[in-house]
Amino acid sequence: MSAEGVGVLLRRFVAICQREADINARSHPLNRPPGEWSHLSEDLTTLLQSCPPSRLAILSFVHPIIVAYLQSISQKPVDSSSPLKRKSLPSAAPVESFILNVLAAVSTNYLFDISFTVSLQCIRL
Repeated sequence: MSAEGVGVLLRRFVAICQREADINARSHPLNRPPGEWSHLSEDLTTLLQSCPPSRLAILSFVHPIIVAYLQSISQKPVDSSSPLKRKSLPSAAPVESFILNVLAAVSTNYLFDISFTVSLQCIRL
């Protein structure tokens, strides 16, 4: 991918991430259509592969989305049924799939950046 193409992709990715993290948005920022989450995952993977030295900067834009998601689930009641009674795991929501793709992209192509891992661990639920 050309430097110009990476720049365009990065600007679009940053704009989407900043919109997602905006707590003043009219609708909940995590309620995007599944296709948009998939597209965001593809953009992230492309950026991480195209600009390895910039991975921390790229991941810093994803961090607020992960924080918003963790805050949203921390307020949900916990399912008290035992894992043995459940026949299968619940299907992942689109935002959960995106977060799993973030972790997979980072761990597959690079070692986890320690500061990103530490920042995730510091989030209070």
